[in-house]
Amino acid sequence: MTYFNLGSFGRPLNNTSAEAQVWFDRGLVWQYGFNHEEAITCFERVLTLGSGLITKT
Repeated sequence: MTYFNLGSFGRPLNNTSAEAQVWFDRGLVWQYGFNHEEAITCFERVLTLGSGLITKT
């Protein structure tokens, strides 16, 4: 899928790679644009790249 520059949206993630941050930011853009399926795909990619993001509470 082609990714377009839809603006600058993001939220900093702790202890993660730059690539995971890019995918998270893309997920936010798709979520804000109401394309929830694509947002989920992006967020799932983040989880595969940043295993340190999942913590037990």
